[in-house]
Amino acid sequence: MNEADMELTAKAFRSLEGLRWLHDETGRFLKQSGHQPSVGSIAETESRIPELGKRAIDAHQQGTTLIEVAADHIQAFLKTLTNPVQTIAPFGSVRSVMECCALASWLLDPDIEVRTRVQRSLAFRFEGLTRQATFGEDVSDTDGTTRVRLRMEKIKKEAIKLGFSPVPNKKQRLAGIGQRMPTITDVISETLNEKPVYRLLSAVVHAHLWALLQVSFRPVGDHKIEQEICDCHTAGETYFRKDMAIKSAQWLSLKIVTCFAKPLLYRCQLFGYDFDRLRSILDSACYRCGFSETVRFWKQNRGE
Repeated sequence: MNEADMELTAKAFRSLEGLRWLHDETGRFLKQSGHQPSVGSIAETESRIPELGKRAIDAHQQGTTLIEVAADHIQAFLKTLTNPVQTIAPFGSVRSVMECCALASWLLDPDIEVRTRVQRSLAFRFEGLTRQATFGEDVSDTDGTTRVRLRMEKIKKEAIKLGFSPVPNKKQRLAGIGQRMPTITDVISETLNEKPVYRLLSAVVHAHLWALLQVSFRPVGDHKIEQEICDCHTAGETYFRKDMAIKSAQWLSLKIVTCFAKPLLYRCQLFGYDFDRLRSILDSACYRCGFSETVRFWKQNRGE
């Protein structure tokens, strides 16, 4: 390994250790903050609104759960880059983190009105129930599917009472409540502004060769290769070997940090937690990872 490679390896290791620290430190922060919103916070105020309060709490809980799921995927990502290192799985873990963070941010955005939050929550819940019903049909669980359909009907009636209209599809079948659930790609584009990155990660997860050959394999020449020495694959007349670029680990870590920060900050603002402390944690994580000031959007948004 030459000096340049050693430097890249050191930077990648630093970013992974910084990400591990961020995961643990934000976990402690959330545990110490508790599960209930502070008195006078946006979330506490929304919870006391007649009729909408209960549904607002549902949205808060959905977003909080998504943050927890994202944290779990972060742990999985770190494990994929612990020896023996995986070259494909890390991209799937980052994709999962990105999806959870985008949905959590969409639900916990402190700048939207409570009716918008409840509407989004209903759309997300309806989508989940729709997929649960489809799963029930796939496994021939008639009774289970019937129960899910009845729940969907109950939620629709409750939503109508709150002033949210059912959304039909082209065949006039129920496609949403309040609004149709946007695609995850659109949610990621709206909340994280990471649409191109998400498309690349999705292409890797779906095993499209154009993506795999860019990030998870490297060419080793078209000469004869001993298969028992090197596990190689061919694309045309060129041989490729599974090998993720060292700098990819740092890039993936950066994407996780910036995506994970968004719903954390939103929940902190929504629940009235110690915003300055959370910003300090994020700043320290970026320093530990070796990331520049330019990626710290939470400082830019406050004119720092």
